[in-house]
Amino acid sequence: MLVTLGTISTNQAKANTRTAHAVVKLLNYATTHPNATIRYHASDMVLYIYSDTSYLSAPKACSRASGHFYLSDKPKQPTVAPTHQPSPNGPLHTTSHIMHNVLASAAKAELGTLFINDQESIPVCITLEELGHPQPPTPIQTDNSTAAGFVNNTIKQKRSKAIDMHFY
Repeated sequence: MLVTLGTISTNQAKANTRTAHAVVKLLNYATTHPNATIRYHASDMVLYIYSDTSYLSAPKACSRASGHFYLSDKPKQPTVAPTHQPSPNGPLHTTSHIMHNVLASAAKAELGTLFINDQESIPVCITLEELGHPQPPTPIQTDNSTAAGFVNNTIKQKRSKAIDMHFY
């Protein structure tokens, strides 16, 4: 619903019949599912993030950035990437942004999303530590192998001037 609300809000200044149909569809969805619930399970209170990008899907050649923050169990080896998905838990925080800079590739958009989600995770990590739950380096899952390679320094960047200017 968050993405749909974002789309409707960006189009409200120039609303048309498509915007009206989107509003009706959202309201029908909310009416059809009135008892939506979020379930939380006991965990070790370690923050995990799932980061994803929708490349060039917003108006005016913009991309969407999203993040799903949740708490789960401690990784067995905090310095090594997890080999399996941690047990799922209810969302702690969800982000949905429109990236207003036009990016030349999906990898750049994924890097931008990782950057946004990293920034948003800092206050959450600080709060968890102040509540007595020490945090290892925050595991962030992305579905783009090029962006993961840039972040983990497993591939060499070429022509990365634009990436450096936008995200470093």
